[in-house]
Amino acid sequence: MPQATNVVATGRNPDKVAEAFGHPANLLILKLDITKPADAQSAIKGSVDKFGRIDVLVNNAANFYAGFFEELTPEQMERQLTTSLIGPMNVTRAVLPVMRKQGSELIITISSTAAARNAAGRIAPCRGDDAVEPDHG
Repeated sequence: MPQATNVVATGRNPDKVAEAFGHPANLLILKLDITKPADAQSAIKGSVDKFGRIDVLVNNAANFYAGFFEELTPEQMERQLTTSLIGPMNVTRAVLPVMRKQGSELIITISSTAAARNAAGRIAPCRGDDAVEPDHG
């Protein structure tokens, strides 16, 4: 990553994030479980405290439970929807006041291609991704 670019990388396990990216001076690694609104608030605060602003938010968290609907437990469906739909909402809700105060908002939410394909056995990712990105055409 270019040195002029400050990046905040987050994950439920910051050690795994550090293994992937190392420790460049312009990188801040923070713990974030997007299903927890308090984690989202803390990550946004930590980002602003370190870099002074947030120019871009990229929502890219995911999990994957494959199977036919009747094979998936209600808990698996809830975790899938919470991660792919509610989680990005939690982080977006936390960052919007900062971005609006700055006068700039760029939010990118990445979903999988599972919803576009809507193939048998992928019901959980399809429903979560349909909610995030309903128009695949």
